[in-house]
Amino acid sequence: MSHQHTITAELEGLEQRLAQPGADGSVRAQALSVAIYCHLLGYDVRFICIHAITLAQQGSLLQKRIGYLSVSLLLRPTDELAVLLINTLLGDLRSADVLVVCTALNMVCHLVTADNAGALLPAVLDKLHHRQAVVRDKATRALHSLLLRAPELLPAQLPSIEAALLDRDPIVMTSACQLCLTFATLNPGMFSHLTTSLMTILGQIQSRKLPPDFDHKGVPAPWLQCSLISK
Repeated sequence: MSHQHTITAELEGLEQRLAQPGADGSVRAQALSVAIYCHLLGYDVRFICIHAITLAQQGSLLQKRIGYLSVSLLLRPTDELAVLLINTLLGDLRSADVLVVCTALNMVCHLVTADNAGALLPAVLDKLHHRQAVVRDKATRALHSLLLRAPELLPAQLPSIEAALLDRDPIVMTSACQLCLTFATLNPGMFSHLTTSLMTILGQIQSRKLPPDFDHKGVPAPWLQCSLISK
């Protein structure tokens, strides 16, 4: 039996199992894991997309993450099925579970488009003030992706960007630096007032004020240093 025939038969079996009334979250999660592998081998697994969305909407945390991951791999942000996840994404951003919120913020980076950026923006901005740094960091990264898709929203978000740049946690500050440097290249005048703050951050890095986790082979935050100097 050829390799191709084996995989095709497996995918047909998956489709049949998922069509059964008793197919629950665990069945969908297992099927998605196999389907993603087949997708990476070049096989058409579009039949699984609706099950990925269902899992992201209804599954446990692990199943939700598998569902979101599958959507990010199998669908474009503008696909009709991907649009169905926006309300789920907004609900997850309001969750009290930090892991669910982080998962949703990661997914914003994949699903944001010029059309839905305005709807996602308030929820992302709200997470910039979260008590946990990991959430603020992911919110800063999500804001970066959002503004790349909808740059017309940038001017009104400058205060939020500046606040992230001054965040007490260096992880958030680093993400905010990358955001600033991206858009300062495109619109230098809009970010000229932040030059002093960025140079102060560069001085702090060179003075080894950041935690050792930022060092690489004895050099403090080398990539961030290069970005700050080159811009």
